[in-house]
Amino acid sequence: MRIVDGRIAYKGVALAACCLLLSCSFSLSFTPTINTLQAITASNPTNSEKTVVIAGATGYIGRAVVQESVRRGYNTVALVRSLGKLQTTEGKASYADAFRGATVLECDVQNGKQVHDLFSELPPDKTIISCLASPMGTKKDAYDIDYQASLNCLRAGQATNSSHFILLSAFCCRNPLLQLQQAKLKMEAAIQQQNDLTYSIVRPTAFFKSVSGQLEALQNGAPYVLFDDGAATRCNPIAESELAEYMLNTMDHDEMKNRILNIGGPDQPLTNKDLGKMMFKAIGKTPRFVHAPTAIFDPIIQTTQFLATLFQSEALEDAAETGRIGKYYAVEDMLTT
Repeated sequence: MRIVDGRIAYKGVALAACCLLLSCSFSLSFTPTINTLQAITASNPTNSEKTVVIAGATGYIGRAVVQESVRRGYNTVALVRSLGKLQTTEGKASYADAFRGATVLECDVQNGKQVHDLFSELPPDKTIISCLASPMGTKKDAYDIDYQASLNCLRAGQATNSSHFILLSAFCCRNPLLQLQQAKLKMEAAIQQQNDLTYSIVRPTAFFKSVSGQLEALQNGAPYVLFDDGAATRCNPIAESELAEYMLNTMDHDEMKNRILNIGGPDQPLTNKDLGKMMFKAIGKTPRFVHAPTAIFDPIIQTTQFLATLFQSEALEDAAETGRIGKYYAVEDMLTT
């Protein structure tokens, strides 16, 4: 795994935006209450002295971090918004394996008091990991989740004698043209301005899941959509398991603390066309590509933004921002190599 020194690539969001624009032993038997210190330590037979709290545990990277934390024998606390959803058949299928060995607690991370009260019942000297990320990256969502919800976790950690804070940020913040990037940078600044906890701000490039957003369409016989010639942008995605290992390593390595850390995968850079070929090979089909010009974004974004301003419409503002997200990931490299 190649590492470059102190930002998440939303390729999946980009692909969704493109489609929009082009079309115009753990068994999930939870108790929905705050568990006590005794219940948490009893959940881990190793009685590790380290407690790790993961916010955003149901997300793609959050689940990997939970699994890695349990594997290391840490007392692992996974925060989820709704225990009820995890008790459904679909929830059990999605999360039973990922959360095996962890203590799962229901917590609305957008409620600062609730986060504080929960953290107060957990052991002191804990590590807090925020894997929180807004699903669409629009302004309100980004500031509510990427900034405020993560800030609630930080403030609660400060108030309850926690020791280390790990933020899953985004490599793309190096060129912050989007609301989601600006929200993440605001959160990064809040972390850097406090002295109560050590911290590590981890900025991965792209994830294989996020760059495989067209896989289901390919399986159903659709062609792979490329922008321009498919070689304009490159990325070096990182596997979720390797990223989880790296994030947890920051707990024990002083040289990884109080820093911003860029990280990408170990392989040679991949173009969008390379990724498409890999997907076709994985499903055993002959590659078929269609091309769309990146120039399609500008008139759509400009028109939508004009209407959003004219009518003071938050929905149209979000649509314009979605277009900007799509364009960003169609033209920007996500590359540390």
